[in-house]
Amino acid sequence: MAEYDQALALDPDLATAWLGRAVVRAHAGKYAAAVADLDRADALAPGDVTTLVLRGDYHRLLGDLDAAIADLDRAVALDPVHRSAWASRGAARHGQGRLDEALADLDRALELDGQYVWALMRRARVRRSRGERDRQLADLHHAVALEPDTTWVRCERGDALRAADRDEEALADYDRAIELNPLYASAYASRGVSRFKLGRHGEALADLDVAVSLFPEYAWALRHRAALHLELGAVGLALADAEQALALRPGDPLIADVHSRATEAAARPDRTE
Repeated sequence: MAEYDQALALDPDLATAWLGRAVVRAHAGKYAAAVADLDRADALAPGDVTTLVLRGDYHRLLGDLDAAIADLDRAVALDPVHRSAWASRGAARHGQGRLDEALADLDRALELDGQYVWALMRRARVRRSRGERDRQLADLHHAVALEPDTTWVRCERGDALRAADRDEEALADYDRAIELNPLYASAYASRGVSRFKLGRHGEALADLDVAVSLFPEYAWALRHRAALHLELGAVGLALADAEQALALRPGDPLIADVHSRATEAAARPDRTE
């Protein structure tokens, strides 16, 4: 960051410095600041496709999908063989629920580069939204074959296998994800849910405990741990987790359901806990 700040102090019209600083800010999760830097870069070099694709991605991450599409439309028009422009527009269109257009964009990205793992993963998500579970898994298998040691790729395939009730296969992916990154909270949470489904309650609780310790505001993990505590008869612990999850995501119907069940269990006169 300091390097780019210094460069911009010397030459505020250096578009590449605005671009570089934007990337650093985005890596720190400062997407709004990154967009502001890319606005300057775009004003200085309006034909730069990298600037447009990055700004489109950051707009998407900020939830401004219309702005994302506008940038990515420009990028595709400027460079019709830029794989990231197509893939990023596909991701933004998916966010808008435009599933057919999203799929077409991601298909095009993969025509340009059949080994583009990010596009495969995004297309798998679109296929999931379209209810195309077999095709979703085909894309995920392809992605894992290309990048077997990428944590989030392993974890996402595990999630698809878990959704298909193929929990033993899912566990293999989660195990590998945790080997690759022992601090990856999502892998512990997902493995905990698969173990819960398989009746391996002690292991499931241990995994969910780790997930919450790594990410205390992980509402999804808290919800599942609350459900597991209910299953084990630990009503007080269930209610505490459900209340915390509900505070984090007050509009989530699944969290509301487990909270309601925990509240009812806590109010029963025959409660022995």
